[in-house]
Amino acid sequence: RFEIDPRRREDYSALLARLAATGRFPRRIVHLWSAEDGPGEAQDRGLYSLLFLAQALGERSAADPVDVTVVTAGMQEGAGGDLADPEQATVLGPVRTIPREYPHLSCGSVDVAVPPAGSWQEERLVGQLVAEAASGAADMVVALRGAHRWVQDYGQTRLPRPEGPVP
Repeated sequence: RFEIDPRRREDYSALLARLAATGRFPRRIVHLWSAEDGPGEAQDRGLYSLLFLAQALGERSAADPVDVTVVTAGMQEGAGGDLADPEQATVLGPVRTIPREYPHLSCGSVDVAVPPAGSWQEERLVGQLVAEAASGAADMVVALRGAHRWVQDYGQTRLPRPEGPVP
């Protein structure tokens, strides 16, 4: 057992050192602290904990590649307009920049709608999260809503030529 304070940077290094010393250094990490938080905790348990984790992982050898999946709840708007906690969106900054600063780390975001505890929907979601974390998919931002998997994508749009003089 190991307990860390999400606000203490040194706790992350200590945890990783202990795991490495026992031969249990992770190759995949599912960061679930953003999946449920109380008021005012989104930054400590989301943004800062992810930054501290990345810094601690960055201290490790590049021979230790690690895949980090950050799970949030209600950060992305799904088909039903279920945007419950947009404050969690600050994790997207580190999700996008961590792999650029630490090439041996990959990072992705999976947003979920948390179903009732003990329900068949919860069981399905756990399976979806395990599959998502294990897939190594290149999709950086994903939202799971029921049986649907939404992926952030960008497309090219042509704008009409302006009529008349352009200032």
